[in-house]
Amino acid sequence: MAFLNHFSNLKFAPLLAGLLAAFPSAGWTEGAVSVWVTIEPQANFVKAVGGDVVEVRTLVRPGQCVELYAPSPRDMIALSQAAAYFRIGVPVEATITSRLEVREKQLRFFGPVFEVSTHVHESGHCEFCGTEDSDPHVWLDPIQMIEYADTIETGLSELLPEYADQFKANAEQLKLELRQLHNSLKVQFAKYVGRSFYINHPSLVHFAKRYGLKQRSIEHAGSAPSARQMVDLIKAAREAGIGGVLTQPEFGRSSAAVMADALEVPLMEVNILGRDYFSNMLGLASALERSFAND
Repeated sequence: MAFLNHFSNLKFAPLLAGLLAAFPSAGWTEGAVSVWVTIEPQANFVKAVGGDVVEVRTLVRPGQCVELYAPSPRDMIALSQAAAYFRIGVPVEATITSRLEVREKQLRFFGPVFEVSTHVHESGHCEFCGTEDSDPHVWLDPIQMIEYADTIETGLSELLPEYADQFKANAEQLKLELRQLHNSLKVQFAKYVGRSFYINHPSLVHFAKRYGLKQRSIEHAGSAPSARQMVDLIKAAREAGIGGVLTQPEFGRSSAAVMADALEVPLMEVNILGRDYFSNMLGLASALERSFAND
């Protein structure tokens, strides 16, 4: 592999051996094709479509920030040995694609390409966070993920055409489950259309748009709110009668905790990056519904 040729001299041999040892083959399904994804929810989807034919590995580990993640040399070496990488349109993928797409001819890339933003806040958060046109958290919209299931099916069928019928059947089942999830959420939030919810980081643009909700981010331009901004947020939330404040574990929760304490409502942690996609979405929906009613 071209990427590994850079490590062929003796100077780097011990380093290469150590890095490869960090990704042992033990525990892998014999004969399975190595496929990488960026986040855990994708792993759920790719495994659902690919079954035992593929072995899925995730780049961004639980608790790490997707927006600010930077691949390590160990990541890049492991990725260079994979058969395919499924993108979902988040920043780190632009780095991976640019470094490996040309050098590693056997590594196939599937999925949307992230459009690099030229503006970065001092906090390190890119401006696309929380904007409707470019927010990368598309997996939080079940309807968009139906289309993504087709992307996975197409990609895996190109890699392993002999299993195309199996991939198609699995993808159809996954899409059915996504439609059922969407229909359930649509009913659940029908009576809350137009209501606002508050979250520490603006990750729910796509979810809010799909179900007619209004996201209010406690962060301001990727940074913690000023004292004046916090006062305004608390005032608006009190007038709306919210019953809880949402927070994500990957981001600072101090401002969200201050807001929740001031309003005397619970601080509710939501997980949007766990591998169990359907459980995550139901948990998110439950937390959102609780945030709309201050009993």
